[in-house]
Amino acid sequence: GRPGQTSIFLLQWFYKNKTHDGSFLFCGERNKTKMYSTKTKLQLLFAFVTLFVGLTVLALMDTAAADETGTRSESISHTPTDISISSGSTAEYISPEFTAQFTFNGIGLVWTGAEIAAVRFAVQIDGGDWYELEMMGDEAKDVAELYTTVPLFVSGQTVRYKITGQTEAVQNVRLIYFDSTIPPYRSVLSRLLSPTSTSVVSREQWGADESYRFWEPDYQTPKKIVIHHTAGGDGSDDPMATIRGVYYWHAVVLGWGDIGYNYLIDPAGTVYEGRYGGDGAVGAHAYNSYTDTNYNEGSIGVALLGCYEDTEGACTTVDTVTAEMQQATVDLITEKSNQFGFNPTSTGTWFGVDLPNVLSHQDLDYTYCPGSGIYQLLETIRSTAGNAYTSQRRYQAMYAGSDLADEYSLTDTPSITLQYTNVGRKTWKKADLVMQVRMNETGERNRVGFDTDVTPDATVSLASSVTLPTTPGDYTLTTRLYRKGQPVKGSKHTHTVSVANPYSIKVINTQLPVAIKSGWVPTLTLVMRNTGTVDLPAGTVLELNGTVIATIAKDWSAGQKKSLTLNLTEATQWPVGLNTLVFKMKVDKITVQQSRTVFVIRVDE
Repeated sequence: GRPGQTSIFLLQWFYKNKTHDGSFLFCGERNKTKMYSTKTKLQLLFAFVTLFVGLTVLALMDTAAADETGTRSESISHTPTDISISSGSTAEYISPEFTAQFTFNGIGLVWTGAEIAAVRFAVQIDGGDWYELEMMGDEAKDVAELYTTVPLFVSGQTVRYKITGQTEAVQNVRLIYFDSTIPPYRSVLSRLLSPTSTSVVSREQWGADESYRFWEPDYQTPKKIVIHHTAGGDGSDDPMATIRGVYYWHAVVLGWGDIGYNYLIDPAGTVYEGRYGGDGAVGAHAYNSYTDTNYNEGSIGVALLGCYEDTEGACTTVDTVTAEMQQATVDLITEKSNQFGFNPTSTGTWFGVDLPNVLSHQDLDYTYCPGSGIYQLLETIRSTAGNAYTSQRRYQAMYAGSDLADEYSLTDTPSITLQYTNVGRKTWKKADLVMQVRMNETGERNRVGFDTDVTPDATVSLASSVTLPTTPGDYTLTTRLYRKGQPVKGSKHTHTVSVANPYSIKVINTQLPVAIKSGWVPTLTLVMRNTGTVDLPAGTVLELNGTVIATIAKDWSAGQKKSLTLNLTEATQWPVGLNTLVFKMKVDKITVQQSRTVFVIRVDE
């Protein structure tokens, strides 16, 4: 069977046969006695031994499986030395047939040349038809004379390639083939515990081998969505294998360290997580090397699996955009445009040019991508997403700024002003809305009403007091708008604040007996200096084991030394033996730093 089936069966058996009182069912009979019979004990012991052996076997099988899963890849290098066409001429060159070391499901070419030549590549798999290969854009190059095709997803084990055009410009061809049909190894436990999503298939779920990834995420707020096609195949038989192949090609072959797209969509309408790092992570899908413009910054790259260009030679197979794929694209655009606050049907300035908020790769670079089949649907996709965007934005807000500081003192009583913009379609009625300001860690909150209605596109300023914690540290302040008790979409904002304690003293000297007779009243002397940044105010108290025993009558200036002498009448209540005395000073509820002083005193009979 598959690795782990025995152990999973045993775990399921224990779960199903365990009763509410901790007993187990054996052979269909419930053992209800508190003292198990000898036979039952042996059965229980046998079951646990079997479970242990099963888990051990599972570990060994999983370890062995770890070396047999994940994308395999190899390459074949070839220099077409038998090309003898004069410079500038065009011709066709067909290579010898090469045999791969294993059956592959994807293949592509990398080659070098003095300049980007007018050439086309095709490959023949297992002696069958010739498949045209689409060239990748100039942005895919690591070095000036290195060129590559888009990977073709087709199964086989023998291959030859064909060059048409200026064949003499092509040198050092490398055929790179891979098998991405088997996902990378994951333990049975991780497969059982991995999270699932009803909307987006995660990288872990489609089998991203994270050892390929070395590009650390960089973030920018998206303002555009760029539509692509992957060009190599629509993955209809195994879309996850196709995505793993695209990931391998981008991360390893092209040296990008990750997949270029932020999201991918298959013909069934399933959406897959692409670039590591989540929303806002800058991808690698739209760099224009001719203008040196990095359109990856501030955009979300969405790639539809397949090739959709009908120009001859552009696609091996021209795919058709399915209704499910188109709807999933609309839904994703609607979700992300709502999340980041831009209308899919509008335009906006981007790198100094007014461009649609939803556009295609060919709007930004010299490329067929995403193909005519998608391009001719783009206006419909924009319009449909725009209608959904508008209908979902009846009540929506966008945080527009505040005067929140990053640091506060425990003694501060800040009043802050925040701005929110109404980015929805409906006017906010003042009687319906409030703003809540909440300190997450303490639960302290304040709610502020609106003084005026807020029309669409208008910005409102709201002032609120903030109750700071009584201990220093870093805290999270969350603000949010509520309409008729329900949170307003897009209004949640968090801000980290650091709260410092300005009160501090240094205990210079102490005097207290180490032992007293029962009933005696000892005298405590404390010599201290105010080492804080502010005065200790009149009313500052000294506590003994949580009980106030003294109050300072006058302000204690910063830097000033003070001597405090007290008769500890509380000692008459102390029991015979060792007593621990903990002294500390407080201003209201704020503990004065370094004021905690501990004594141990012995009370004798």
